[in-house]
Amino acid sequence: MSDLELLAALNGEDGRKGMMTMQFLQLITSELQARSIERAGKPHWSTVPSFLLLVISVVLSLVALVVAVIALPQVQQHVSAISTQPQTPSLDQSMQTDLLPASQNSPQAQIGKQKK
Repeated sequence: MSDLELLAALNGEDGRKGMMTMQFLQLITSELQARSIERAGKPHWSTVPSFLLLVISVVLSLVALVVAVIALPQVQQHVSAISTQPQTPSLDQSMQTDLLPASQNSPQAQIGKQKK
């Protein structure tokens, strides 16, 4: 019998109200409780997919960590190469020479400035 049929029999909705003994009512009650406990013991449908996503994310994070550790010497080499490059004139200096009059900005005027 299904749970609905057992509940109907227990409540007397199926027409057998006077024919049931106390033992039969206890038997129906214990059967309904056993079914309820069985349903409660089953894991939720999302438990297994959640665990699989957890495992996949841990594996991917470990792979990312290994890749980062392997790439660390290359990154350090790149950073040290950038820091040892000669610095180019700043934008302010190039703008100042562009703003000078043509006579002061000429190559002869630049040579004269260097001699002083």
